[in-house]
Amino acid sequence: MRRKRILNRLVEEVPEGLPVSGKWLNKQIGCSRQLIQIYLRNGWLHSPARGVYVRKLSALTWQSCILSLQSVYGLQCHVGGKTSLGLQGSIQYLQFGTKAQVSIWSDQNLPLWLKKLHSLAEFQIHRRKLFSGENIAFVELPVSGFQQTMRCSSRERAFMELLSEVEDESSFKHAYELLEGLTSLRPQLIAQLLEDCDNIKAKRLFLLMAERSGHQWFKKLKTGHLDLGTGKRMVVRGGRLNGKYGVTVPEEFNV
Repeated sequence: MRRKRILNRLVEEVPEGLPVSGKWLNKQIGCSRQLIQIYLRNGWLHSPARGVYVRKLSALTWQSCILSLQSVYGLQCHVGGKTSLGLQGSIQYLQFGTKAQVSIWSDQNLPLWLKKLHSLAEFQIHRRKLFSGENIAFVELPVSGFQQTMRCSSRERAFMELLSEVEDESSFKHAYELLEGLTSLRPQLIAQLLEDCDNIKAKRLFLLMAERSGHQWFKKLKTGHLDLGTGKRMVVRGGRLNGKYGVTVPEEFNV
């Protein structure tokens, strides 16, 4: 009877395709190592990597890993940056035959099993906290085959997250090319994000690029009150200092 109760809990609390660790199964459901081995032999569980278990192996994707972190483990994490922009159609960030690069933002410790599933995607974990108001500018995106939705950055937040990672001429120009296509950003949300953003480099780069892009939404922003810090910021080595925003950028961006 006890085994049956545990199996019922496994079915109820761990949806097919969502990976968990043996430690989680033991602590949350009461599965001993011996019972896990029985479930493996009987096909109730599968193990895609050492110490990682999933009820339906064919449903295991990088998206189901994120759903497990958010809905099973209850962690405060989200998909952001370039990955979120791609999911919302702003860029084609995945190519056939290449491994997905998945940008995860969280200031909490994530389970070690995530790194063991590197065959699914290249998980890039960002622990930097960019905003003082952490519960703003998110969207819930559907995941095929699951009832749960995946928490992701809105396009406005995702682009600012991407800017915080700009560190050379190539990433600078790529970011600007992305912004050129973001013609329908919401000025009110941008204003709130700029107000709450603690990353000076990201704020300066956003304003510099947005001003240059000439998008209509930028014309609606009021930026005179923003805290842009003091001193210069080296972004592109060998670049030219933009006097207005105090960042070094490629030569052509000072024209």
